[in-house]
Amino acid sequence: MGALIGVFGTLAGGSVAGAFTVLKARQESSDRERDRLEQRLGRQHEVRQGAYAGFLCACHKADDKFMAAWAAPLGGEREAELLTAVVAAREAARSIREYQVIVGLAGPNNLADLTDQLCRKYAAELAVIEDLGRAHAADPGCVEDHQTPEQRREVEARWDIHDRIVAEGRAVLGGDLPPDYHSLRSDQRAAPTIA
Repeated sequence: MGALIGVFGTLAGGSVAGAFTVLKARQESSDRERDRLEQRLGRQHEVRQGAYAGFLCACHKADDKFMAAWAAPLGGEREAELLTAVVAAREAARSIREYQVIVGLAGPNNLADLTDQLCRKYAAELAVIEDLGRAHAADPGCVEDHQTPEQRREVEARWDIHDRIVAEGRAVLGGDLPPDYHSLRSDQRAAPTIA
């Protein structure tokens, strides 16, 4: 009987040890998977941050070029100044579109859509500047002097989209996380999700 108890004790001990080994292996596997996910999310964050920063920097440069085009003087002998300003604005709009493609790839879709809308606003605004420059080429003043209230509202709508992109980008990058989020240990934070 003692031998039978010894056998059962050995089996029970082996089962408990085996169970702990399986649990430990599952925990290590889970830890490795969590580490891989955190690394992936970290890389995704860096790509998105670079894409958004590049896009917004291109927008700020374009804004300068567009303001110069709106302020370009009209009048026969100053036509070259307007043409130079329009060419610079066109190149800036092209640069924005190139960065928009990168944002479109980096995601998420809502930011890709907003940046596409903004690119379309820049293109439409450039067409208005060119049209006003041609229509009022012989008039005194600058292109902006001939801007209609509707055209002014379109420029304001472009700025509204820009502001939405900044807000969405901050949210995607975690700029609006609770103040104590970074002080929490990684196992206390909510599980990361991929948008």
